[in-house]
Amino acid sequence: MTVHKINGSRPTLADEPAAQIGAAADNGTLGCSGDAIIAVDPGKDKCGMAVLGADGVVGWQGIIPTAELTAKATALSVEYGVKVIVMGNGTTSKRACAEITAALPDIAVDFVDEFKTTELARRDYFAAHPPKGWRRLLPRGLQVPPVPVDDYAAVRLGRKYLAKEIQR
Repeated sequence: MTVHKINGSRPTLADEPAAQIGAAADNGTLGCSGDAIIAVDPGKDKCGMAVLGADGVVGWQGIIPTAELTAKATALSVEYGVKVIVMGNGTTSKRACAEITAALPDIAVDFVDEFKTTELARRDYFAAHPPKGWRRLLPRGLQVPPVPVDDYAAVRLGRKYLAKEIQR
C-alpha cells in the first residue's frame, strides 16, 4: 500500500490511499497522546479513515481499500495511541466492526449516525480545495468532487462523536 504524505493537496487516484493533512506533527503525535480516535466511514469497496485528537485536530486522513481496513486501523492505533474507533452506522458497518473488534479487542468501537455526513464532506472538500477557473462560477452544490470524499466523511463522523462526548 502506498501512502502519500502531503500537506494541502490530495492524490487524484481513487484507489490510492489519501494524504497526511492537518496541523499534526509528522511523528504521529497530536498533542494529546492516548486521546486520539480513529473515525471510519465504512464502505463496500473503500473506507474513509481519519485520526483525530481530542480537540478535533486531524492527524491523518485517507481512503483505503476495505480489505486493508483492519491492517490500517491496527497500524494507526499503534502510531497514535488510539483508545476508541468511531464508525458510521451504514450498511457495511457491522461487518467492519466485527473485523476490527477481532483484530483490536482492547479498543472500544462506537457507532455514530451517518446522516448527512457525505453532503457535509462534499462541503469540506470544496472548502479545502476551492474550484478554479470557470468552475468557480458554478454553485458548489451543483458540483461533484473529482475524488471520493469518504475521508472527509470520516472526519465529520469523528467530530460528531467528539461533540457528543463533550456533552456527556
